[in-house]
Amino acid sequence: MRNGDGTREQIVAAAGRVFAQYGVDKTTVTDIVREARVARGTFYKLFSDKEQVFRAVLAAETHEMLERVRGAAAGGGDTRARLEGALLTYTSLVRERLNLYRVTVESLVQIMPVEAWHVEMRNFIQGFRELYREILEDGVKAGEIAVEDPGRTAWVLLIVFRGIFMASLTGDIAEDREAVVKTVVGMVVDGLRPREAGA
Repeated sequence: MRNGDGTREQIVAAAGRVFAQYGVDKTTVTDIVREARVARGTFYKLFSDKEQVFRAVLAAETHEMLERVRGAAAGGGDTRARLEGALLTYTSLVRERLNLYRVTVESLVQIMPVEAWHVEMRNFIQGFRELYREILEDGVKAGEIAVEDPGRTAWVLLIVFRGIFMASLTGDIAEDREAVVKTVVGMVVDGLRPREAGA
């Protein structure tokens, strides 16, 4: 038998699969325990209800996404390569888990109180903002870009990249995802290049 943490992860992973297939509203605790292959009592030892496991799925997904994107951005290279790596990984994950992300976006407001999902999203966004700020600061140190306020510029990048997330959800950039990412990152990096005095 698995330990408590392993069983919890097993239930969260199973819930993510079932939510992606049926949607949160139509999923029952019975569906989740059947998919997880655990007893109903085990579920209730770890979670009070379906909404609590939905929050755990959301937290696990956002953590994994951020870690994978951070890993891609750490792969080395210049500012352009790091931003491209981060954004290509981000859009690839959205494609891989399209149904789950659609369900998550649709269900946030319905299932979680506004204050709770604001906190979840703020934490998620803050993680990406910090990652982009680090990339920008490294680019400034290397002389590749000129940015007065990396934190504010990272926030602008988040807004731009959120548009790409939404386009990924709707399938608008399904086929030419890589070309779109390279174009957007190129515009950003070219726009941030140091200018000669008087130019």
